[in-house]
Amino acid sequence: MLDKTRLWAAVLSVASFLLGCSSNRQAAVPAKTKQHVEHDFDGNGKSDIVLVNDVSHQISVWFLGGNRDLLLLGTPVIGTFNSGWHAVTSGDLDGDGKPDILLQNATTNELSAWFLEGTGQDIKAVSTPVFPTVPQRGWHLVGAGDFDGTGKASLLLWNQDKAQISLWSLSGDRTVRLVSDRILGSTGGPEWRFACAADLNDDGKAEILVQNQTTRQIGFLAAGGPAPVATPWATSSNQQIVACDDFYRTGEVALLLENTATGDLTVMSLGSGRPFFPGFVLGAPARGWQVLYASGA
Repeated sequence: MLDKTRLWAAVLSVASFLLGCSSNRQAAVPAKTKQHVEHDFDGNGKSDIVLVNDVSHQISVWFLGGNRDLLLLGTPVIGTFNSGWHAVTSGDLDGDGKPDILLQNATTNELSAWFLEGTGQDIKAVSTPVFPTVPQRGWHLVGAGDFDGTGKASLLLWNQDKAQISLWSLSGDRTVRLVSDRILGSTGGPEWRFACAADLNDDGKAEILVQNQTTRQIGFLAAGGPAPVATPWATSSNQQIVACDDFYRTGEVALLLENTATGDLTVMSLGSGRPFFPGFVLGAPARGWQVLYASGA
């Protein structure tokens, strides 16, 4: 989690970028070399986008290539999950360098993981264990990320009634054992919801972004704080954040935005250099499909 100094540094960096865009100037932020690719399923160094269809229970991957002009390389279905389960998010649980898919059962509240293997776009689940620990009622899986710098993902669970986000640290292998859990902070109320998690300040640990569902303002989860720390920026009223990653391979985190009216997906950089503002439009998924990271929020 960000301490207050780093948190405000990140907020000011975002604000500086946005002010530079609004006045047709580029923000003077040093270029970074570190890459934040968390969702690269085919190993090409480019973040990919996972889609879920809750009617057919299928999971598909939009494999991306290119650099500033993102290219859609393929959209294969990689598997089908059982009725009663919902695919929620992805993260590298065992540290093998490949993201895994995480699901939650709507009736039992159980969690399960799809450990993926394969080459290129030919990937499939080779192991699908159910977690030995079941979240308490009211707690729902919303995200995953490396929050302690181990190279392995932990889980984020959200309780809407309590307005709290909890971190589940796992065993780091395919036994998916719960090692510890703790409350990270408060979303301040039901209007603030988890948006995405990514390493924004190059410390090797993910930070949590939240978004206000009424104002669309973006905030950071403050460790132990009673409410998120809001940034000066908001998306348009019909756009919501559904994921964040280094989509442009610049070493800077970018936001994946979904248009709630048209379904269009847009990638908007938060970095320096030659940002695309308001963003690069990828297009809309086929009817019935939605971005995996949005389904659990």
